[in-house]
Amino acid sequence: MLNPVSVNALEFAKQMLEIHGRIRASYFSGVREALFLGENDVSEVRYELTGEKGHKRRYALRLVLDGQLSLVCQRCLGEMIYPVKHTAWFELVASEASLPEDDDDEIDYLVADAELNLEQLIGQELILGLPLAPRHGEDGTAPDALCTNAMEVNKDQKPNPFSVLQELKRNT
Repeated sequence: MLNPVSVNALEFAKQMLEIHGRIRASYFSGVREALFLGENDVSEVRYELTGEKGHKRRYALRLVLDGQLSLVCQRCLGEMIYPVKHTAWFELVASEASLPEDDDDEIDYLVADAELNLEQLIGQELILGLPLAPRHGEDGTAPDALCTNAMEVNKDQKPNPFSVLQELKRNT
């Protein structure tokens, strides 16, 4: 469990410090709602916050999240393992008034707060990385997720009538 950690964002970046650890995803209320909370819940995330030098000589923070979440599949309501691999880069600014006017969509800015709450930052980034409606694919697969009930759900489905017709057309 993560102890409440606050860092001085600017000093952290200037000294190029690093914090890393592990946290259960169920700790975050916004993430907990999407989790499949069973007895074998494996939803844990490793985090790493690193202070760095950013673009135009601004200081920056890099947050890396890695792990897996047990989500509720919206197709079968079973457990779906969803891998988390997320990197967020924040350039630090002194205040909201000093945000650059040429707002570059590829750069996220963060006010260099003297007490940046690491828990809130991790929770926000986890929520942003969640799929809106997690579910396995039509054929029981998904490119980045594995639904444990997918094959059971698809076993009882009849073949698509148009694909059957297509096969008949090919065979004649």
